[in-house]
Amino acid sequence: MEKLITLVFHIMSRIVLLTLGLVFVASLVFAAAFVFMLWSLRSLWARLRGEPVAPLAFRFNPRAQWGRFHAHAKGAPTDKGAGGATGAKGAIPDITDVVAKEDTTDSKRDSQ
Repeated sequence: MEKLITLVFHIMSRIVLLTLGLVFVASLVFAAAFVFMLWSLRSLWARLRGEPVAPLAFRFNPRAQWGRFHAHAKGAPTDKGAGGATGAKGAIPDITDVVAKEDTTDSKRDSQ
């Protein structure tokens, strides 16, 4: 009797998993058909209006995403220390008065 119950349980679980797989595949096919139908209507409308038919493309600009997060980081409030420097306690303040050194490479000596 135990073997019969185990066999029935295995058969039922396979039927349920097969049904779930078929429903998933059917939903993917339906979604693809729906997108194809929308694109076909869009291209038909463009042809009726005399416009060129553009391909259906999704554009992604990674630089735009970087700029969004980079701008957010710039606008973040800073942590000011006692000396007016940003950052953690004891951090070196920003240097603003830098004197440029002369170029002492060999290429400058060769040109003279």
